Amino acid sequence: MQNAEFFFRISEARAKDVGKGIARIDRYYFDVLSLNTGDIIEINGKRRTVARVLPSPPDERERHVIQIDGITRENARAGIGEKVRVVKANFKPAAKIGLQLLSGPLETGEKDVSYLSHIIEGLPLVSLYGKFPAVLFRTHQPISKEETGHSLK
Repeated sequence: MQNAEFFFRISEARAKDVGKGIARIDRYYFDVLSLNTGDIIEINGKRRTVARVLPSPPDERERHVIQIDGITRENARAGIGEKVRVVKANFKPAAKIGLQLLSGPLETGEKDVSYLSHIIEGLPLVSLYGKFPAVLFRTHQPISKEETGHSLK
């Protein structure tokens, strides 16, 4: 059976959600898309990405709007005001992932690997591409994901 789908217009994420892989939609669409709080959704712009879905707060609920941060928008290759297709994601946990620093040299130690593992754990990621935020060596360095913590089937 194919998952239900809906098209949403993108708006900016809440400040507290930035960098956490969270998408917020009106609770009404949880039933439409057969979602529960915290489920993984697939967001399809010019490219596919994923996020963990949470309900918008009552004072910010607006039909047909999905609130996602800049990293998620970049991964979906979609901007504020554009429409994206959203479905409940079919995923499986990854056995391993590969990471690539987007700029500068990287010498990793055991603490760095532990730190990155902590950041990635539970973060919905899409296979083969995308970014997530990580602060390494006291500088903000975007990290590219080559394989994922949660991959779409």
